Amino acid sequence: MPKLKAILPVFILMVLFVLIVTGVWLASAQMLLGDGGRTFNLFGLELPVTSFVSAYTLIVVSAIFYSLIVLVEGKLIFIAIGSLVALTLSLPILFGQVSIYIIAIVPCLGFWIFAAWRMKEIIKDLLPWKPSWALHAGLPLYFTALSVIFTAAIMASPSAEKFLNEPLPKDVVFFALSYVEKPIEKFVGLNVNHTVDQAIDSLSEGKLKDPRLLAQARAEYSKSLGIVLTGKETVKDIIFQIVNREINKVKNQVGELFLIVFALSAFFTFQLLAWPAKIIANIATRFMLFTFEASGVIVVEDRSARKYFAHWKSSPPVL
Repeated sequence: MPKLKAILPVFILMVLFVLIVTGVWLASAQMLLGDGGRTFNLFGLELPVTSFVSAYTLIVVSAIFYSLIVLVEGKLIFIAIGSLVALTLSLPILFGQVSIYIIAIVPCLGFWIFAAWRMKEIIKDLLPWKPSWALHAGLPLYFTALSVIFTAAIMASPSAEKFLNEPLPKDVVFFALSYVEKPIEKFVGLNVNHTVDQAIDSLSEGKLKDPRLLAQARAEYSKSLGIVLTGKETVKDIIFQIVNREINKVKNQVGELFLIVFALSAFFTFQLLAWPAKIIANIATRFMLFTFEASGVIVVEDRSARKYFAHWKSSPPVL
């Protein structure tokens, strides 16, 4: 009974940690599928607000519970079991391919266990007790593991297939054109929002009033651009098609390197987004620890520990 009472707080924290991380997977899956209600524009990308905010908030909370398990008399076995269960639950939620899941889960599990070990090693050698040092050592590894699994999840999701077929989404191209459309119109005399027929008429200064001449000019542009033109497409639609066609040519030449660039881009994007989350989780964890200490929920004790020092046999140790 005393043993059960001793591990009960850590066990409860571990269960909550698993549940919260499972919530992260569910919210992330919604985001990958484009579900989550109203969207917001981020550099031309449409992201669902609800699922993004939910996933981000739960990630911060999961980091807090992870840190509490490690720093308050938590044994590594608890982190190992909790991490394994939490990562296993990501398989049916985030991954359709077991092979990609296995490639992702092994380093993630290693990162989480190693981060816990580093935090425990640092905290036990500190005098006085300073959890901030341990958090600075462990949380970056915790979020790196999340970046790995999110990158793998994107590689296994329909988003990757869409990206490989359409490296630059239409929203991104249109977003970029919105900044240069006025200079283009000023110096080239071409309005990117006009249809192809309107653009041809504008460039010919209204000389192609005959529909047959307009159709002939359109056919010549179609041949030179290598794109079938009906005349109803907008100029920016044509630019979008040409840009992605040229990128796809490069992609076909470099082959697997394009996949590596895509994976690295996704990984570092997640790392950048995780930077504020690390700071929030660090501050929130320290606040909770010192609140628990002040309220008597946890007790911080100073213990004398045996220390070992090396010295040359010919010289006595300095006391």
